[in-house]
Amino acid sequence: MRVIAVVLAAAMAVACSRPPERSSAPSSPEPHAFSRQTVTMGSSLQVTLWTADDFGAGAAVQGVFAEFDRLDRLLSVWKEGSDVLRLNQAAGREPVRVSPETIEVLTVARQLSERVFGEFLQLFTWRKKVRLGSL
Repeated sequence: MRVIAVVLAAAMAVACSRPPERSSAPSSPEPHAFSRQTVTMGSSLQVTLWTADDFGAGAAVQGVFAEFDRLDRLLSVWKEGSDVLRLNQAAGREPVRVSPETIEVLTVARQLSERVFGEFLQLFTWRKKVRLGSL
């Protein structure tokens, strides 16, 4: 949850900061959808904002993309030096110092996994009982 809050806070901080001098075409005076897309974390990410300020929206979107890339550098399972890759490489041999964000993400992932797996087991048990006629 904190990671999502960090991404949203970064986008809002960039959007609310004083923009540098504009050197591009002026923004549209009417609010409209402003959308940009990038590839990060092994997937496509699209951010769409409703705005009349294309320049400010572009800066905010770049802030969001930068935050996703930062998190990808921490959490990637294949990027050299990421917390998760270092954890996997040292598993069972030695402790690894990781960021608080990595700990938070892995904790939430484990909690979600336990909850979903527990619900799956309940559903599986119920279906088995129905099939066997023991309900």
